[in-house]
Amino acid sequence: MDSNPSSNLTPVELPTAKVVFLVFLSLLLFFSGVFVWLTPLPLIYGLRHSKRPHSSSSLLLAFALLVGLYLGLFPWVMGRVGLERALQYFFWLPGAGFFPEGEVLKMMSFGLSYYLLFVVMAVFLVRYEKKAYSFPRMLLQIGGILGFGLFVWLLFYTRGNFALFFKELESSFYHLFQQMISTNATQDPAMQEQLALLQEHLKTAVYYFVLLMPAMLMNMFLFVLWLNVQVGRRLFARSGLFANTGGFSQWELPFFFVWTIIGWALLLLLDIYWLKVEFLKIIALNFFLVFALLYFFQGLAITSFYMQKWIFSPLIRLSFYLVLLIFFQPVSLLLMTFGFFDSWFDFRKLTPKPAGS
Repeated sequence: MDSNPSSNLTPVELPTAKVVFLVFLSLLLFFSGVFVWLTPLPLIYGLRHSKRPHSSSSLLLAFALLVGLYLGLFPWVMGRVGLERALQYFFWLPGAGFFPEGEVLKMMSFGLSYYLLFVVMAVFLVRYEKKAYSFPRMLLQIGGILGFGLFVWLLFYTRGNFALFFKELESSFYHLFQQMISTNATQDPAMQEQLALLQEHLKTAVYYFVLLMPAMLMNMFLFVLWLNVQVGRRLFARSGLFANTGGFSQWELPFFFVWTIIGWALLLLLDIYWLKVEFLKIIALNFFLVFALLYFFQGLAITSFYMQKWIFSPLIRLSFYLVLLIFFQPVSLLLMTFGFFDSWFDFRKLTPKPAGS
């Protein structure tokens, strides 16, 4: 999962036509569904190798195309074949499934905001790519900026009334899941029993789902950033993209993160047995979810380190990643554990021991 390109390569400036092509390639990834997380990748390469006017005009063209799809083509098709058929044709358009009532403006707001998020990620990755930051520091700083930006946006959008916003969000998700349960009605007794159990605990599940959304969004930010750095480092190795961040096998979180987790764990225990403040429990659970992903990355980095050290064949590496995908839950928990205890045991011996020790 590593590459070590030279960081001294001078970026070659791309002509305007290639920059436009890269922006449209990012739109194709954005519409693909499966590869949507790689939407920033063509933008990163295009922004890094183009003048600002060229890249800005290309991005404006992409947003204009999105507006045309949402306000022009989709309503035109909906007027001729009806809403249900139009949603079937435009299943690939982000936001189409979230607003089945045909609220085009809401669909467009979602789609434009979603694409803008990927553009902002690409801009920050290009900016930080030139700095001699470690991989974790770069991801955490960009993720923190995105999280803070989202918080400020919500502050203005909700006018500070977060409680009402979360209640409305909870109601929307509850009705959405209710609709999904009724749509998936089946005659299979085992499936009926599972759906009945889900229906019984739906309110509680939706309540925690909404309150844990901050951590899920932050994890989404971190995962997309991590994935684009990893893929970009390999695809554009000759240009030295992300060479300054160091290899992924050297990923190492600061030790004070361990004490942060221990502190939140103690606070959670205090809340469960004595304080009984729901707000503290929700904050602690959000923090644990974010740290779980970070230590998963560290566990994966340990695996990558030893795969390189022991010179495993590509087939063995591929087999491991297939096992990780197939048995994700148990293997990911194991990697998180290794990542957490690496802070104490330094499994890769990255921290040099003092002389004479």
